[in-house]
Amino acid sequence: VPFICVSGVIGEETIIELIKSGAVDYVLKDRLRRLPFALKRALDDAKIKEAHRKAEQALQESEQNYRTLADSGQSLIWASGTDSLCNYFNSVWLNFRGQTFEHECENGFIHGLHPDDRQQRMDIYQEAFQSREKFSIEYRLLHNTGEYRWIQDNSSPRYSSTGEFLGFIGQCQDITERKLTEAALIESETHFRTLTDSGQALIWTSDVNQKC
Repeated sequence: VPFICVSGVIGEETIIELIKSGAVDYVLKDRLRRLPFALKRALDDAKIKEAHRKAEQALQESEQNYRTLADSGQSLIWASGTDSLCNYFNSVWLNFRGQTFEHECENGFIHGLHPDDRQQRMDIYQEAFQSREKFSIEYRLLHNTGEYRWIQDNSSPRYSSTGEFLGFIGQCQDITERKLTEAALIESETHFRTLTDSGQALIWTSDVNQKC
């Protein structure tokens, strides 16, 4: 509710105290012609402040909904700002790592990357950040159990509603089981070829259509 002080005599110190206390204007009694204009300006300012308050409330609710959604899945999610430094990790990421946000923020998470994958991941990210392009990469990340697990990081630039570049956001999946299966399959195929090539028997195979 706008507050306007109307007084016969008012000193400068009193005016300052009134403004500090929340008054939007003051009108001297011998200048009451100003009162309608002061009221209109105060009501207009109140409408603008209310609109800003509602916009901020809607933004806070939207951010809360996003955080709830990001924390409810199984994806490890991170985000960075326009300085390329990470400023967000969802609870899934923090639980996976067994670390606090303060430890992971900015470039702290880099220490969790496998030494053999660290430089490649950072080079690809920096190149994508400069060109504002998506990237996808697989690398090993230290789990809270102390073992390195494979994750697939799919990341994209993010923009505001007006098209302003805000940074990057990444969604990561634990693909360790898939990598182990692939490695076991390769080992099995290698072992099979070694056996077939080391003997003297003639070996052939066919497909479901009985074609060799």
